[in-house]
Amino acid sequence: MHSLNTRSVVAEALFSMGKLFVQVLIVALLFILGVCLYGPMALFGMVATELAPPGLEGRLYAVTELSSQVGGFLAGFPLSALLVSYGWTSTLWILEVAVVAVVVVNVASLVIHTRTRQAKKEE
Repeated sequence: MHSLNTRSVVAEALFSMGKLFVQVLIVALLFILGVCLYGPMALFGMVATELAPPGLEGRLYAVTELSSQVGGFLAGFPLSALLVSYGWTSTLWILEVAVVAVVVVNVASLVIHTRTRQAKKEE
C-alpha cells in the first residue's frame, strides 16, 4: 500500500509539472540520442582523412561519410519491417539477441587476434 501512495505522489508531481517538462525531457533525450548516434559517424570521416594518402583525403572522406549515411538509412528498413510484422516487444528482443551475438563475435575475434599475434612474436 505504501508503494502505491508513493507512485501516486510521484505521478501527481510529474503531471503537475505540465507539458513543458515533458517537452524539455523529450528534446534532451533526442539531443543525447543524436550525439550518441551521429557523433561516431562524423569521427569515421575524420579517421579516414587521417589515414588517407596525400591528395586523396577529400575523396576518402566523402566515400566514408556517404557509406555511413547510406548504411544508417538502410538499417532502418529491416527494423521497420520487423516492427510492422512482430511489434515492439519482439523487435526489441531480436535487437538484444543481435547485440549479444555481435559482442560474442567481437570478443572471439579479439582473442583469436591476440593469440595469433603472440604466436608470431614467439617465432
